[in-house]
Amino acid sequence: MEDNLKLYVLGALLVTDEDEPNEVGIEIGEFPYDDFYQETIGRSIDLEEEGYETINDVKEYLLKYPLRPEQMESITYLGIDTECSAYETLVAPYEDYYPGGPTTVFSLEGIEQLPRLRSINLSLLDGLCNLEPLTRLNELEEITGITTQIKDFSPLLRIETLKSFLAAGVINSPELLRSFKEIMEQLRQKGVQVEDLVTD
Repeated sequence: MEDNLKLYVLGALLVTDEDEPNEVGIEIGEFPYDDFYQETIGRSIDLEEEGYETINDVKEYLLKYPLRPEQMESITYLGIDTECSAYETLVAPYEDYYPGGPTTVFSLEGIEQLPRLRSINLSLLDGLCNLEPLTRLNELEEITGITTQIKDFSPLLRIETLKSFLAAGVINSPELLRSFKEIMEQLRQKGVQVEDLVTD
């Protein structure tokens, strides 16, 4: 699983003092999460000093964190979007986030390790990312926020469980726009509820 994708998976598991208790969640306590930093990397962190760029030892800890099967199975929604990554919460909370930035996902390989995933937001997916791994999710019903920079939307037609799809944005290439619209029509014919807000 790509590093940034794992950080989104971890983000879905984080539990703060404001959240409901979760047996499989990762407890991080109360902002600015000093107890978590002390317990995991053995030092305090002044986020006003370090939080504007990558805190490398925190990122290294998170990427080595061993995800358990029951944690993976607990995730039914994954947001690949702003404010959803553990990078934003713990690694560099005051950094600016944008498409193509430090939390962009370049590969969905390994997403099948989330066998109960039903809904996903793909706003911060790189345009060259292959959507084929989504076809390995046997319970995926909803896709929202997908970037219109994706070059090939055809794998969507092979997600047999898909019920709802939302896309908004601009596709400048007439050829890619025509292909996108054709795929949207095929999804509708398969009974998928499509909200197509894509223009040229």
